[in-house]
Amino acid sequence: STELVKDGGTGQFNANKDNLHDIRQLLEATSPSGATPGDIYFIDGLNGNDANSGLSPDDALLTIGQFVGTADALAAAFDVGIFYHRDGTAFTENVIIDFQGIRLQGLGKNVSQIAPVAGVPITVNSGNNNYVFENLFLTPPAAGTGIDANGSSGGVIRDIWTPEDVANTFVDLDTTTTETLVEQCRSVSSLSD
Repeated sequence: STELVKDGGTGQFNANKDNLHDIRQLLEATSPSGATPGDIYFIDGLNGNDANSGLSPDDALLTIGQFVGTADALAAAFDVGIFYHRDGTAFTENVIIDFQGIRLQGLGKNVSQIAPVAGVPITVNSGNNNYVFENLFLTPPAAGTGIDANGSSGGVIRDIWTPEDVANTFVDLDTTTTETLVEQCRSVSSLSD
């Protein structure tokens, strides 16, 4: 099997369609304590289809919203969405999390970008705890917020990039948000940084 590793600490995973099948070991190793991944869904913004099951790279969903809706409806423990756009195009949807226990896992800033036309790229509605967002590039509209998790606790926000030329709030957490880890997040001048 192919081992998934980070490229010299850059946060980019050596991942392609062939080794995405082996990603469960990586997810289990990097999940919060006690959070075993549930079902793993693949979201391919170029070749996916929302009528697919999403349970393999060859049967990937098209949109992050379809994954979120499916995970919410199943109410399974810590479902994981692996999303990527092989041609580097950004997902233009707003992701709204309205339930507990989800992981949105990107494969690096060059293939896992969320850049909505308006609004916040990722919103965790108040009280929906236990979430992980990792290895993504977020482009909020001018003077926007990258992740809004006010009132939602127990999160992990790791390896998130935003463009440095956008005057924004990287992650918006309020005083009711507890036990949330934010690490290795940064603003960059370009996708090559």
